[in-house]
Amino acid sequence: CKVKVPPLTSAAEVLLDLVDDPATRSILVSQSAPATTRVSHDEDEPQLSTRSRFRPLLTRAWLNNARAPAATVAAVGRSVTMALLVGALYSGSRGTSTQTAVSDRTGALFFVLVNQAFSAMASLR
Repeated sequence: CKVKVPPLTSAAEVLLDLVDDPATRSILVSQSAPATTRVSHDEDEPQLSTRSRFRPLLTRAWLNNARAPAATVAAVGRSVTMALLVGALYSGSRGTSTQTAVSDRTGALFFVLVNQAFSAMASLR
């Protein structure tokens, strides 16, 4: 089953369209390799190092940041703003760790925690 991918179209979308079609699905299943001939990992094969596994991921992240410089500037600005906010929270504390000092900062620390969690989730796109 040879299918040409139209220009400006993701190959993954074309594959999903093919799999969704019942007629094409039966052709793909009949042409697939039997389970006994599929590639398996032998113990003799060398395992990839952690560095080798992370290199493509880091390269892809670097390219995504290079393609969207405005998003990178926004992320840096958000990080600097949060650093200044946390610094302002603790600037006058001078080592006071009383219960009232901690409870005064609880709301702000919760805001910082939630903001950082949502920022991390947004960066996973």
